[in-house]
Amino acid sequence: LLVILLKYCENVASVSAYAVAAYPNYYRKTKGKGVIYHTFPVCPNRNKIWISKCKRQDHINVKYARTCSDHFRPSDYMDDMKNRLLGLNQKKILKPDAVPSVNLPLQDNGEDISSRSERKRKRSILREAKIRLKYPSPEKACETPAMEPFTTPTTENICSSCFETQKENALLLERIRFLEKELEKTKEETKKNQRKKKEMKTKAQIGRILTENKSEEKKLSRIEENFKNILTATQLNAVIENKSKIKRTAEDISRHLIIRSISRRAYEYWRNQIGIPLPSASTLKRRRSTFSCRPGMLHDVLLVMQKTFHSKPEAERVCI
Repeated sequence: LLVILLKYCENVASVSAYAVAAYPNYYRKTKGKGVIYHTFPVCPNRNKIWISKCKRQDHINVKYARTCSDHFRPSDYMDDMKNRLLGLNQKKILKPDAVPSVNLPLQDNGEDISSRSERKRKRSILREAKIRLKYPSPEKACETPAMEPFTTPTTENICSSCFETQKENALLLERIRFLEKELEKTKEETKKNQRKKKEMKTKAQIGRILTENKSEEKKLSRIEENFKNILTATQLNAVIENKSKIKRTAEDISRHLIIRSISRRAYEYWRNQIGIPLPSASTLKRRRSTFSCRPGMLHDVLLVMQKTFHSKPEAERVCI
């Protein structure tokens, strides 16, 4: 059963999809171009002629190999009279004595061996090499393993080739150890360089952030300097931090009420057009209703007005 299986694998491995050397046609390439593929004839004599015309050096499995219509003349096909008279597509059927005679290689050479056969040959060589390495022959059993240190032969039975092999192995071992040390040094240097690169990158990021913070601080200080006489501290904080909700003090509400009492249109213009953070009319109304004055405050106001009344001109006194 094992012999039959190996024979089958050998036959399958030696299948050549296209028989003619140096003419790699296949169905997907010639689909829709009117190319027809023919099997090899059953007759042994004509079969041998076809094989010789293909000019291949590797084995051709005639059971699976194919040859296309590009290698036959029109006279090699039978006349399909029935379909020709009916105006139908004529079937291309080869005559019994037809032989490939067109588009054939002039001579056979080693390059015509199929890539599949070449791959099979390489796999076979690799498999044999692995077997030889795994199971050494009795003649090579005395050889020293490759990584064994060099030792001077002490007996006369050791052959000179074994001595040379041991010497070469020792040199190779020293070379491997040296390369391993160099590799470790290279790895350490690479790690150091990576750490330095990471540190430099971090320092650059920190420097960029500090520069941005300094420019932002300058910008904020400039805003505060320009608007400190116009806006309150609460309003400045809202503008700088871009707050939507502001907690206003009683002083802020009082100032806003004064501005709105002077000009309602100016107040709405500042709030809606310029964007100064002023409270809405409903907020002012709500906060105004919570104001309370201590008893006697109105009397104090009247005393102040009385002191300044006599120092004012006649027109202003009438207004007061």
